[in-house]
Amino acid sequence: MCIRDSYVCSDFADPKLRTVLMRDLFGGELRLFRDHRVFSNSPGFAAEITLKEKNSAITVKREGMTKEDDWKITKPFELASSPAALNKLLGGLAAMQANAVLDESLLALPPPLPENIDHTISVCYFLPDGSISTPVTAIFYPPENDQATSVPIVVTTEPGKNRSAILMVPHGPGSILASIPRDVNSLRSRTMTSLQVRQIEGVTLSDFTGREVALTLEKDPHERARRWYAQVTRDDDSERRSELYNGAANIYQVKELFEALFRDEVKSFTNDASTDPAEYGLNHPIRRVTLKLRDDKTALFVIGEKLRPQYFSRRADNGRPLEISEEAYEAALEGKPHRELEIVAQPGNLLTNPPTGLELLGLDQPKTAKVNGVTLHLGKINSRHFYANRLDENGNHTPHVVEIGPQNVGRMPLEAYHWRGIRLWNINRYEINGLIIKRQNEEPLELNYDFFAPTQWSASRAGKDVTALLNTNKAEKLLKKLTDIEVKKWIGPVAEGAAERLTDPGLTISVLIEEVDDEGRSKGKVMRQLKLSEVVEGQINRLCFGKSDTSPSYFLLDAATYQRLIVKLLEE
Repeated sequence: MCIRDSYVCSDFADPKLRTVLMRDLFGGELRLFRDHRVFSNSPGFAAEITLKEKNSAITVKREGMTKEDDWKITKPFELASSPAALNKLLGGLAAMQANAVLDESLLALPPPLPENIDHTISVCYFLPDGSISTPVTAIFYPPENDQATSVPIVVTTEPGKNRSAILMVPHGPGSILASIPRDVNSLRSRTMTSLQVRQIEGVTLSDFTGREVALTLEKDPHERARRWYAQVTRDDDSERRSELYNGAANIYQVKELFEALFRDEVKSFTNDASTDPAEYGLNHPIRRVTLKLRDDKTALFVIGEKLRPQYFSRRADNGRPLEISEEAYEAALEGKPHRELEIVAQPGNLLTNPPTGLELLGLDQPKTAKVNGVTLHLGKINSRHFYANRLDENGNHTPHVVEIGPQNVGRMPLEAYHWRGIRLWNINRYEINGLIIKRQNEEPLELNYDFFAPTQWSASRAGKDVTALLNTNKAEKLLKKLTDIEVKKWIGPVAEGAAERLTDPGLTISVLIEEVDDEGRSKGKVMRQLKLSEVVEGQINRLCFGKSDTSPSYFLLDAATYQRLIVKLLEE
């Protein structure tokens, strides 16, 4: 851009447009044009980032800038990073800038020794030739006082050389600086496996009883895409395994498993220096999870179970139950004061209604204690906790143990019915010869159907021909849905609620099928039956119970499918 000197010298500020004289912009060695960003280079080109505080240092790095080059924590441990946390870190570094840029002479800062500074952030960048630059380090000094809204920063561009400026960067709640994750547990991956679904080629679940579920990606013969297939087996003896299921995997169950392995956050990072697997029940795991990766490697995880005590307390005069620490529980038994007990004893912790479920907290037969004249009830229970650990290449335990929730273990079932495909049955419409539809409190409707006949439908009820009243369009839609029913979830052969509701089902459909062999010859006719019932009668239901004579397991069906099956076919 070229600006004539005469224009600059004769310029007058117009308050409607601007308040700064043009010539002032170019005074003081172009001070107003100084870059306010802490890191001038885009963090998108970063190769390595180091966050240092007085007693800790964290380093994250990557091998390249492609999508396949994941960020990894290399210090203080070798750990996978959280993509969301790294994006937050990179975004924060890119957006961090000063609200004022001062000359070095305007602010006397002490030497950047550990005792004088708050923390540092160093970034190394990929260079065009593929090498890595020397670090650019931002040295953060502490705020001048508690009321200060900015902190001074000095940026070192190479060893012994600083940018000739002091950046005053906003800090405190709501600032970009406060939003940047700077501790290991904020930056590390918070999932059980620290892997992504795109890396997975196969999954095997097993337990100590010899049950096993093997999931594999295979080419669907009817589609170009690959689909998950499940093989469920069980040890019968030392030399033989029984196959309980082998077929298309239930896509909803696969989704639940993958959420537990690759998306759900762990409850806590329990131990990063574990030396005793027995402390977490990992020496006798309840699950072994083997992941086959796309690079022909495997990742093996074990899940252990351990009982841990939990402590609860509440005011004796109908107080709200609160969890307390072991220290507070022991202090109460010894009649000693403790801050947690004082919180429990506060008048605001009273309930308006009697509590329920006290037996689950050990408060149904409590011990008592007094705090500031208030009687407290104390309870202790042993609760189940679940821990996960990744094994190394030799099958040995590693130091990093995480706690996962019981719901995550529930998403790793080994019973065959959980993995059965979502298709209820495999029936083609040309095989169907007729239907008997029985709605609750109604006479059955009998339909005859012939796929190859000019007049395909006829209907009767209570011995009377009602073909003239039959809405054949609705009947066609019903037939199409019957041949394509998808189960939402299999709930197994023992389901008391489903069994009770289906003793008097809301809908029963019997399907007369002419079975044929592989050469198309008739093998005779069989009757298939489907029973359906709402989970709660008389209310809006999102799901309904179902049972067919082709499987011993009950299942759940979505309400939309149920409504399409229970449609009235006769016109009034």
